[in-house]
Amino acid sequence: MCDSSTATDEAVESCRRAGDLWALGIVALPAAGLRILSGQFDDAEIVLSEALSSCRSLDDTRGVAWCVAVFGALEAARGHAETACRLWGAADGYWMAWEAH
Repeated sequence: MCDSSTATDEAVESCRRAGDLWALGIVALPAAGLRILSGQFDDAEIVLSEALSSCRSLDDTRGVAWCVAVFGALEAARGHAETACRLWGAADGYWMAWEAH
């Protein structure tokens, strides 16, 4: 992987070691995105699942929305257009719920 991937992987690992779930939910998204771009879909799913779990444990609706949106991008990259659209719709629902608060 490229230097950007190395940097994001280091940031993810640093957040894990520190137990910083909020930061992990943020830095894991570009790490997953870079994996998607390089065709490492299973690895992207693992990182996204961890980010989603972190955001859910903190009741971070906006973070959950971003995770679900990136899951949509993952499914689009896998060629699952219908699933991607459903995930993007779900992400929109989370954003609308977040904005309502």
